[in-house]
Amino acid sequence: MVKHLDLNFCSNVKLQNCALGEAEGTAELFLVDGEQDWCNSLRPPIVKEGFRKVGVPLRKLDDILLENGIKKVDFIKLDVEGAELSILKGAEGLLQSSFRPAILAEVQDIRTRPWGYEARNIIEFLVGKNYQWFSLGAHGALQPISYDLNFYDANLIALPVERFEEFDALLTETKEMRRWKANYKDWSPTFEQANFREHANCEHSEMP
Repeated sequence: MVKHLDLNFCSNVKLQNCALGEAEGTAELFLVDGEQDWCNSLRPPIVKEGFRKVGVPLRKLDDILLENGIKKVDFIKLDVEGAELSILKGAEGLLQSSFRPAILAEVQDIRTRPWGYEARNIIEFLVGKNYQWFSLGAHGALQPISYDLNFYDANLIALPVERFEEFDALLTETKEMRRWKANYKDWSPTFEQANFREHANCEHSEMP
């Protein structure tokens, strides 16, 4: 992570050397020895390569936010190989605050099985917190999803109901900007200015 931040010249990121969960303590992090290192997890990963274990501190997201003086969170991305539900349970304070974040979460049964729960438990947990779930359609359109499927395998968005109009307006603005760029993708300011100067010179030469 440090290497990637340096390569991308990121100076507004603060790394926390810990794992997140629903309680304070320690945990074993399983590190994949191979190309599938994105499957590193607090549970034995389902991969063909070998893996090794390292001990890591376990923290609650609520406590991390409090220690860093962060009172407002706009957006959370959760792609943590099945630990999504545990992390959300460690963020009860944030999920009950006056300004609640949008959440993009990996909801996959293949990832939650090693943790002993079904992916739809993630759906149900946030529905119980007055969130609504959506999938992303064409051009970023939000598509409501079913809350009682037997199997989930997608990255889904959960929005707090009180901020739905805010996010919907933001998405509409984004779509309008995309439409504008598509309509004017061939527009060249230099070409337009050159045509204007040429037209102005012609008018000037015709004056008595």
